[in-house]
Amino acid sequence: LTKVTLAHTPPPPPPTASSPGRPIAPPAHGRVFSFLPEQHAMELSLLLEGKFLATLAPVRLSADGDGTLSAPGSAAVEHEEHLPYEADLTGYTRDPAVAAPPPASPHWREIHLRSTDGRGKLAGFKRYLADRKKAAVGPFSGEGGEGSGLIVVPHAGQPADAEAVFVRFATDAKAAQAEAAEHRRRRKLAEQQKRQQHQQEMQRRQAAAAPPVPAVAPKRPGKAPGILGKLMGAQRRTAAHLQRVPLKAKTTGGAPGDADVGAEAQRIIGNFRDEMLGKMEAFRDDPGTFALKVPFSVAAASKGSRVDASLLMNRVTMDVLKYMVYESAEEVGEDKWVASKEAGEFLDEMVVAVYKEGHVPPEVLEDMNQGDLPEEVKAAQRAAAEAALRDQTKKVAADTQRAVQGKPVAEDLTSLNVNKRDRTTIEDHQLEKENKRQRG
Repeated sequence: LTKVTLAHTPPPPPPTASSPGRPIAPPAHGRVFSFLPEQHAMELSLLLEGKFLATLAPVRLSADGDGTLSAPGSAAVEHEEHLPYEADLTGYTRDPAVAAPPPASPHWREIHLRSTDGRGKLAGFKRYLADRKKAAVGPFSGEGGEGSGLIVVPHAGQPADAEAVFVRFATDAKAAQAEAAEHRRRRKLAEQQKRQQHQQEMQRRQAAAAPPVPAVAPKRPGKAPGILGKLMGAQRRTAAHLQRVPLKAKTTGGAPGDADVGAEAQRIIGNFRDEMLGKMEAFRDDPGTFALKVPFSVAAASKGSRVDASLLMNRVTMDVLKYMVYESAEEVGEDKWVASKEAGEFLDEMVVAVYKEGHVPPEVLEDMNQGDLPEEVKAAQRAAAEAALRDQTKKVAADTQRAVQGKPVAEDLTSLNVNKRDRTTIEDHQLEKENKRQRG
């Protein structure tokens, strides 16, 4: 809160760079109505998803390197004049281009802040970010509502003081996002170059370790070779060709080769995760698309691998790939998207549908909200159904046997055509007697 004091004071001197604060209005009729603030002039109200988190004032980091911070308002702090009055942290990210931009970036500014409200909420918030290795990010408005900026609370580099926090902010969000996109592009290009260099180095090592190719003796002029000579020449040429083919290293003893298999599995999973992140980011940037179908399979993810697929089957599985798709949707969608596995015909192929917030079909929500019954309840239901079926079968068999023997059956069965009326005529009897006489 700000305390207002009405005082008759002489005209104040003009504001200078050493006197922080807003300028005071010029005197009117020899009287000055001045505001005597009891808190620092520049303060930031930090919100977390629309709820109040802390009131922060800029502080200066000690030049001694011991991590101590000055008291709020005791000294001028760099970049405090660009600090917004209010910012709302609306999401989280692990993108290094946003959480840790280049040090020489012209768009990002760094500042240390200390809480002045005494509520003690910053310690738990910083611990939450450190446990999940995420950075909180959110927008803010510029001066007079013009333009928009971006503020980031990284999980790393936070001061030891529980009531202090380290933040980065950019007053031009579009320029900062463009720089982050360029940083991501350069990072992917560097990773691709590193993988290519690694592959070239492995190929050079394999070529150096391969035995020398035996020289094929030149043909001598003279008589043409016979069948045996042609066969032996073909064998020598085949052996020479096989020497040129790079063979896989044979594993001997213990379980050598596990490190190479593990590294290849990590490479496949990392490439698959980068591919999924790229698809999710393109889906996020497309405002006219609200659903994304992501088909994938183990065979497609392992295509082009240098290790036999039988060695990777226990490391690169459908469950691992499905987890990568769900994690990418959760990270890019900031926990607001819904990912649902669709029914498929094959065990080694899967399709996951990702929906944006507010565009999830009702049947998907119904499947997600439907809880599974405990195994004990399922077993009891199966036993009751089987017992009812057995009782019904026994009852039908017993009633059928009574009906055949002419005994009274159960009340729910009705006997038909038991007391029949003889409808044969005298003429029929006479014809039957004549037929018997003729046959006799």
